[in-house]
Amino acid sequence: MRVESQRQMHNGGWWHPFDHAGPPPLFVKRPKKQYESPPDFVALLESWRSDSIDRIHTLAEHLKLGVRALNELGTVYAKPYQAYAFPMYLPTGRVVGIRLRNDAGEKWAVKGSHAGLFIPFGRVGLPNGDLFICEGPTDTAAALSLGLYAIGRHACQGQEDMVGQVIEILKIKVVYICCDNDTPGLRGAQKLASTLKCQVRKFIPPAKDLREFVADGGTRELLFSIIHGVTQ
Repeated sequence: MRVESQRQMHNGGWWHPFDHAGPPPLFVKRPKKQYESPPDFVALLESWRSDSIDRIHTLAEHLKLGVRALNELGTVYAKPYQAYAFPMYLPTGRVVGIRLRNDAGEKWAVKGSHAGLFIPFGRVGLPNGDLFICEGPTDTAAALSLGLYAIGRHACQGQEDMVGQVIEILKIKVVYICCDNDTPGLRGAQKLASTLKCQVRKFIPPAKDLREFVADGGTRELLFSIIHGVTQ
């Protein structure tokens, strides 16, 4: 049975406060949600650098990639995560996230990271007008190991605007998009190609990915012969 009080509700019921000091206020202000500040990614990377020298050589041997290529991408070993860390950049050079990869090949990101590009800011010299675009940091390192200038996306789709900015900054004339031979990879390559204002060539490496191609002994000359044979 409904019991009347001093305040009737819109649904026909009655408001009964927990104490009898009088009717409660119309609403109670909730405390503001506390948001965590984004991590200082640059400071994190620097703090991990001292543990990285031997570890980067180990990673290079395991993946069959060049140590220099991994260093050009700013790779370090993140001891707290027991994983290798790859900085993700904006085209301006600002670090906006860190991709992690452990010895088992599992991949994730430092909390608070935003998707950026893997860019070889540690490389001396600029590209000669050609740019390779890969998926992920290890494929990007594979292209760098072949002496190519390459950047990487965090996945097969997305970041088209960022790639376009890099092309404009570096004055790129020809872009080579490396894609996996599956529906997401092909669709992502096509979407990216449709947004770029330069000559674009898409190619599929004759292996699971570009890193495996390099690990199997693939060379720069062989790669270009494949590219010219399967240009779409």
